[in-house]
Amino acid sequence: TKTKPTQHSVKELRSIGIQPDILVCRSEKPLAEHDREKIALFSNIEKRSVIGLPDVKSIYQISVEAHPYLKLRKGNIVIISSVHAFQSSKNISTYAISKCALTGIVRNLAIELAQDGIRVNAVAPGATDTTMLRAGLSRSLPTASIDQAYQNLADRHLMKRILDPTEIAQIILFLAQNQTSSAITGQTIIADGGATILLSTERC
Repeated sequence: TKTKPTQHSVKELRSIGIQPDILVCRSEKPLAEHDREKIALFSNIEKRSVIGLPDVKSIYQISVEAHPYLKLRKGNIVIISSVHAFQSSKNISTYAISKCALTGIVRNLAIELAQDGIRVNAVAPGATDTTMLRAGLSRSLPTASIDQAYQNLADRHLMKRILDPTEIAQIILFLAQNQTSSAITGQTIIADGGATILLSTERC
């Protein structure tokens, strides 16, 4: 597991005056102990506050563990889901099912934690310019170049483009801050450039 991206993110947070209490690290594999130690040392937090997030079950567990901190600091929970919770593709049923489960987790956690002033929401991104997206394109369209496959996908969106990760980050920031989204809880915000509102029988 590469820890540099996480360290860079913490550095950026500190540059705007935010010191994280807990870091949730998404990865394909369980987070190794030496990686947790390295991240904790750099971030100046306890090792137990560096949490790996490989599956749906752990999201609920992390929310429960973080509850006392969130209650104390008036924090909120923002979960990263996927547009595949609402509209999906062939051959990814396990992935899609896990994202559907997140919708239920968001709603029920919102009910359970509301009494402590904790809001729970999710963002469901559509096609976003990440290494995961490009890897998927290379598998599904082996005869086309990555750039060509990327543009073909972009052209099938109403906005004729793929989302930038910073756009998703802005939505997360909006949902995390009480001053901007205090009335929103239990919701999953779809950010997909309009992909899911067009009938599959129609073409952009």
